[in-house]
Amino acid sequence: MLQITRTLISIHRFVRTLKMKVSNLRHVEGSIAEAYLVEETGKFASYYYPPEFISTWREVPRNDDGGDTRGQISLFNYPGRFVGRQRASILEGRDKNVAKWYIQNNSPEAAPYIENFSKWTRSNNPLWSDSEVDQHVTSEFPQWFEEYFIQNQSAIHDVAYILSSGAARFVTQFRKYI
Repeated sequence: MLQITRTLISIHRFVRTLKMKVSNLRHVEGSIAEAYLVEETGKFASYYYPPEFISTWREVPRNDDGGDTRGQISLFNYPGRFVGRQRASILEGRDKNVAKWYIQNNSPEAAPYIENFSKWTRSNNPLWSDSEVDQHVTSEFPQWFEEYFIQNQSAIHDVAYILSSGAARFVTQFRKYI
């Protein structure tokens, strides 16, 4: 019964929007059909407008105020802002390792290093399955990555070096980022 009511409400809303488009009261059906066709044609055509042209169907998202981009790591360079009160906390143990792996695994700056480590693991362990190699990379890569930059001081690339050191111990948390 509840599902039928919800469906009827949505149908009534749609019919109401169609009735609001009526411009010729003598030919209601034709007027509704014409307005619906104009709307659908405009929507279809807007897909072919240049990207800088903003239409009703390609507006800037409601909460996008341009924001700002922060930091050197591309993983954190999305425009937006924090929502809610900030809360300071300490990352320890498993949480710190998970954060470190997430950041390293999802940033394009570390991708070549992960690929090299994965190839090295496959060449040293040819009998391992793909899942065993992936598990080894997940558990051992963060430590190897950090040691790699300690041993190869001349090969330091700023962003990759920052990634190798991992997540900070003291972090600031927010409820949302929009």
